[in-house]
Amino acid sequence: MLEKKLATAIKILAYLSLIMPLIVMGNSFIFPFVFPKAIYFRVLVEIMLGLYIILCAVNKEYRPKSSPVLLAVGYLFFVLFLSSIFGVDFERSMWGNHERMSGWFTLVHFGVYFLILTNVFRSWVEWKWFLRASLGVSLIVGFTGLNFLLDEKSIMKIGGGGTMGNFIYLANFLLFHVFIAWFLFRKETIGGWKYFILGVGLVEILIMMYNGKRGPFVGLLAGLFVGLLLYGLFSKVKKWRILGVSLIAAATIFSAVIFVNRDSPWVQKIPMIGRLATISFSSGTGATRAIAWEIAYKAWKEKPVFGWGVENFYYAFNKFYNPKSLEHSYYETWFDRSHNIFLDYLSTGGILGFIGYLSVFGAVFYVLSVGFKRKKIDLDQLVFLAIFFVGYGLQNFFVFDHLSSYLTFYILLAFTDRSASLQLVSPAAPRSPDKNKNINPSTILVAVVILAVGFLVFKTNILPALANGRSFNAQMAVGTNFIQGIEKYKEAVATYTPHMVDLRSDFSRVILSFSQNQEALKSDAFKAGAQLMINELNKTINEHPLELNAYIILGQYYALFGDFENADLILQKAQDLSPQRQQVAYLRTKIKYMRREFKSAIDIINKTIQDNPNVADSYWYLAVIYSDLGDNEKAFENLKMGIARGKTLTQVGEMMMAGDLFKKFKDYEASIKYYNMAVSSVPNSPQLLLTLSELYSLTGDKEKAREMADRASLYDPAALEKARAWLK
Repeated sequence: MLEKKLATAIKILAYLSLIMPLIVMGNSFIFPFVFPKAIYFRVLVEIMLGLYIILCAVNKEYRPKSSPVLLAVGYLFFVLFLSSIFGVDFERSMWGNHERMSGWFTLVHFGVYFLILTNVFRSWVEWKWFLRASLGVSLIVGFTGLNFLLDEKSIMKIGGGGTMGNFIYLANFLLFHVFIAWFLFRKETIGGWKYFILGVGLVEILIMMYNGKRGPFVGLLAGLFVGLLLYGLFSKVKKWRILGVSLIAAATIFSAVIFVNRDSPWVQKIPMIGRLATISFSSGTGATRAIAWEIAYKAWKEKPVFGWGVENFYYAFNKFYNPKSLEHSYYETWFDRSHNIFLDYLSTGGILGFIGYLSVFGAVFYVLSVGFKRKKIDLDQLVFLAIFFVGYGLQNFFVFDHLSSYLTFYILLAFTDRSASLQLVSPAAPRSPDKNKNINPSTILVAVVILAVGFLVFKTNILPALANGRSFNAQMAVGTNFIQGIEKYKEAVATYTPHMVDLRSDFSRVILSFSQNQEALKSDAFKAGAQLMINELNKTINEHPLELNAYIILGQYYALFGDFENADLILQKAQDLSPQRQQVAYLRTKIKYMRREFKSAIDIINKTIQDNPNVADSYWYLAVIYSDLGDNEKAFENLKMGIARGKTLTQVGEMMMAGDLFKKFKDYEASIKYYNMAVSSVPNSPQLLLTLSELYSLTGDKEKAREMADRASLYDPAALEKARAWLK
């Protein structure tokens, strides 16, 4: 029967979708933990959609039926599409970037996936096996996150988080499946299966604790609390009600004790609890999260209705960049997420997108409430789905979704939408014979579906995958054969992809990295490659005028070839896009310095200090400028302020400058410290060793002075003669 074959084919593809979290292709694609996952899932869903359309033509019983969850999901994707249209960059909203692959086009695939699962998986037995399969995949994923089990050369070890590529992604994926494990344990009637599932859940909790991420663990505790509360309120068994209430009371008291004693050594020693007790929004990642949340709120206030558009938080973050971010690290200054799902939807989707997202949760809890009251949903179903969505929502206050979390979320949305008809308490009644069984789809419909799916798969998946793979090959080739790498890059950008901005940006950074090599810098091949990237980056700026990184990299290219005028002009435009971003200010300072425009350079740096006086690098730049001007007093003053704020000297030239300034102001111990750092980097430099020798002599340590002079003589026979002046 055609209906049965179509439904079976769709179910097989759905099972294949479950292995998406396992897909990693480190030797083929840029962002191997994300990009191939998205392509794989999208292709499967597009084929599933084609089959589903034909199935609906064969049997109308499979057609979507109105429900609160379906309406909420449909509304969400509709308003997100509107936000993309009215946002600041429609193309980025539609396609996202190849690091996240979370543009509207990918997200809507999850919506379609939800729709298909809801209408094709129609019995509890089908859902039970589907959830079992998902749980099995999650166990494998969990083991890949145990780094000590992996080979040192494994890409998963390098990336962290196993096949997720990130420990936080791994932890929240396991969190979802801990809830699934609990539910299947409650519903399992076969002893072997029952305790196997329990074991899987416990193992995944241990893996979560091993990875040490707090957000998912908070979600786990919240889910546990809600579960106990619901059993305490609604269980028909008195002892379960008493146990539920007792455990909630005990947990409340325990939490209060931990909170009051959160700084105590005994609390800090308790695994995970110690980390949870010390969550702070004034330091570390907590502080940068708070900054991102504030920016998200500012972004929403500027565009309150439709927001900035899906995937456009990056632009808002740049505009409202808080210079306090650099107090923590350069890594914490490039956010494309607010690290809070609710604020992400508010800022990028506006109030309509925010309401749309909340409406999904509202629809879920409405369905659960009504279904439980009408006895179509049992208590275990209610508890399972309630703790999942509560735990999911709570942990999303601190993280953001990724492809694998979307997968589980929409699976359980579909399960929720179908749950009232599953009748887990008693076997489902057999379906009445379908009057439409014998309807055959028209040849025209089948042909149109095949052509549409084929075009979609080829245009939106195969071609972008080819472009990404060719760009990856170009990056690999450029290190061994520069010209070949450039040609491979041209081949990549000649292939259609909606991620052209990413390809240009990634490759331009690779080429720029060769500028540190003086021999490469002088070669015609490098000059040709650099000119190519200048042209490419200008294309990006013309197509996406808010793309800050393109301006920054382009400015560096201009400066590299001595075109300081264009470098200054393009970096000024970058500064206009992100007025308080210190990285841009520092690049502009370097340009002014190279043009000997010292006053302008000082003015720029003083502005960064005015914006945030706690960033060490600002004082270092002032120290360099004043040193060059011969104002040693101001140079020394700013050097000390930079060091006091944590300035780390990594270049030998920086260490020498610091050492020389401390020497001039007779702080010989500090000078020795920095020259020793320089010698550690360049141990065979007679100049550095002789300077150390002289410094030790000035402190009265003649033995060390002689030792350094003797070492210098190994590389310069005249060194001892030069050192004679202070070795007497």
